[in-house]
Amino acid sequence: MRKEILDLLKKAGDTYISGEDIAEKLGVSRTAARRTAAMR
Repeated sequence: MRKEILDLLKKAGDTYISGEDIAEKLGVSRTAARRTAAMR
């Protein structure tokens, strides 16, 4: 899922994309998206 989040951010470019938008596009909760993005 991390790769998908990074892809969404890259596609957004300089346009703001909210956590809610990311979660909706991935079909997950905002918490799940945030936790995945924070993992290293």
